[in-house]
Amino acid sequence: MLWTASNDEAVRRLASEGTRPRLPWAKQVPVFRTQTAAALPILDLLYRDESETVRRSVANHLNDISRADPDLAVRTARRWLKKPDENTPRLVRHAMRTLVKQANPGALTLLGFSSADDISIVLRHSLVTSCHWAVNWSSKASSSMKDRTPRVW
Repeated sequence: MLWTASNDEAVRRLASEGTRPRLPWAKQVPVFRTQTAAALPILDLLYRDESETVRRSVANHLNDISRADPDLAVRTARRWLKKPDENTPRLVRHAMRTLVKQANPGALTLLGFSSADDISIVLRHSLVTSCHWAVNWSSKASSSMKDRTPRVW
């Protein structure tokens, strides 16, 4: 846990990255694959870090945990949202991305949706000079977690 207090953001990021259960760029530590909660004390110290790079690593780490133990990931994110800073909602949205794609009820509720029935999606396309798709969504639920920015592809 000493690394989480380092003045060097690269060392703090390593504390998160090195304990990821699905570490993509180095040899994985087996204990973190089988005991996904083992690294939570480290993440608890880093989720409000001043560095965007460290917070992004924490979000990716929690996303990894969500693949093995969705309930643990949702409980952790919910706990963090009880003691947030201004960056915590963004971190949680990024961390819950896999569960949202899977329509996980706990993750959707955490992000402000009471059920999939509350979500409305409108697709628009234009083939005038090139193909553009815009997706706007809305919800009956009100939450600061929602990002209502239209996505254009």
